[in-house]
Amino acid sequence: MRKEYDLERLTVKRRGPLPGLSGIPEAPKTEVNDRVQVTLTLDRDVTAFFEAQAQQSDARTFTTAVNQALRQYIADLHSCN
Repeated sequence: MRKEYDLERLTVKRRGPLPGLSGIPEAPKTEVNDRVQVTLTLDRDVTAFFEAQAQQSDARTFTTAVNQALRQYIADLHSCN
C-alpha cells in the first residue's frame, strides 16, 4: 500500500473523476430542458399552495408549478422594464 495517492487521477467506474476533487463542483444537470437540481427550504403554506396549483393545472408536479410561477415572475419583471 502506498503512503500517498494521486486523487486527481482517481476515477469511479464509468463515471469519470470524482466530483469536488478539483474545487467546487457545479450543480448536477439533468437531461430535460437543461435543468439544475437545487435544494430549497420553503414554508409549509408555500408548499401547500404549489401542491394545490399542481393538482389544479397542467403542471405535473409541485416543482413544475414552482418553475412555472418563477418563469411568470421573470416575464413580468422583463415586461415592466
